[in-house]
Amino acid sequence: MRKYLLFTSLLLLLISSCQKSIVWDDLVLLPPSTPVTPITGGTSGTLLDKIVSLSNTDTITLSYAYDASKRLIKETQVGISNGDKVDQTKIFKRDASGKIIENTMIEYSTTATTPSKYDTTNMFVHYPTGSLNFDYAIQTEVVSGSSPKDSITFQYTANKITRVKSFFSNSLSIGYKTSYQVDYSYDANGNLAGGKIYTYTTGTAVLAAEYIFVYDTKKSPLILGNEAFLTLGENYVGSNNVTSLTTTDKINAGGSIVIAYTFGYNANNFPATANGTATYPGLGSQSLKLTYFYQ
Repeated sequence: MRKYLLFTSLLLLLISSCQKSIVWDDLVLLPPSTPVTPITGGTSGTLLDKIVSLSNTDTITLSYAYDASKRLIKETQVGISNGDKVDQTKIFKRDASGKIIENTMIEYSTTATTPSKYDTTNMFVHYPTGSLNFDYAIQTEVVSGSSPKDSITFQYTANKITRVKSFFSNSLSIGYKTSYQVDYSYDANGNLAGGKIYTYTTGTAVLAAEYIFVYDTKKSPLILGNEAFLTLGENYVGSNNVTSLTTTDKINAGGSIVIAYTFGYNANNFPATANGTATYPGLGSQSLKLTYFYQ
């Protein structure tokens, strides 16, 4: 099942997904459940160390690592989601100037004594000469013997990404086909206000879904700007925290999924805890508890 590559990680915490893996051949594999770095932080620091997510009987721990300039270089996810084991590592390789040039996601097999690669995808990020704004990325997957490819393009207005377009190809087809497009808007504080998702199943753009963010006035634990589109998701673009996300089905009139968060903050005005609820049309709701740790 294909997934919108840039869809917000807040939504993915509550809705199960089958994400494709991204892997590089020169990586040293970590054994399952090994954290990126020892967790020594508490709730009073300023550099995000980990987030522990609790929902029903599921627990996911997201851990973060940084370079000497405190730029994000790794995220790991370990735990249980919908009864399934999760053991995933994302690596963000930077050049000497700090730009992300390669992305990696490794999804380990948790049934073997020694972890093995699952599906693999290579991702390369391109920048025009002299520019800090990436204009496209190429991903190549190896899944069940086939090698589908994605080409993702980025368009900007005033140095903010306002359109993302994805093109898909596989080993049996010639050329690329447009798979989806997302148009973005921003609020006065530079947070991403929302997006409109268009699909191209009929060859022309059809509005499939629309989502809207609402924010608090406190500091986000990770302010990634445009890099959020390459790393953790759109909710980390701006400087504030998402308190609600409403996603509306525009094709099937299926109603709206509403995710709402209530935060508690530490002395530095960063999130310390969050209680979330996701409400699904006709399916009830699901609760989520987040605890933030800093170093």
